[in-house]
Amino acid sequence: MTSWIGLPVILTLKYSVELGQGTSFVIGSLLGNGTWGESSKYRGALPYGGFTIGNRRTNITFLSGYGVVSGPDYSSVTYSRQTEGHYMLSVGGLAKVANKISLVFDLIGVPKGNSNLGFTFIMPGLRWQNYPHKAVQFAIGGVVTPDGTFPVPMFQWFSLINY
Repeated sequence: MTSWIGLPVILTLKYSVELGQGTSFVIGSLLGNGTWGESSKYRGALPYGGFTIGNRRTNITFLSGYGVVSGPDYSSVTYSRQTEGHYMLSVGGLAKVANKISLVFDLIGVPKGNSNLGFTFIMPGLRWQNYPHKAVQFAIGGVVTPDGTFPVPMFQWFSLINY
């Protein structure tokens, strides 16, 4: 997953276990970096777990995780890295509207912590699935912070690794 300018680039790993008809347990991780410019000095990881209710045509997923971001500590006289972590809550859904087209929605919230880093990431989008185990998704995302709101258009490519 990445924004339309390639910043950041995030690898998404996800594993689902069916608990019963229409219910799955999911675990996964988001691993990323800033890729270029000043942001290339930052790295992050966010392991998560949650539940999905529904099927491949319509579903809703509830996730929670704890993310850690590492980057330069500019307050230090000598070069050092600063690491900070926050928990995350997310709800997302999918509704198939045509044979190959689905509407998708993700809402990710990071509550304020000691550093006052609280934000919400809203990502409505469109998924095109031309093959059974591959899809491309475009989203017009936005980040909402106490200081303002800014757009983050996103591009995602999905592929099942073991099918």
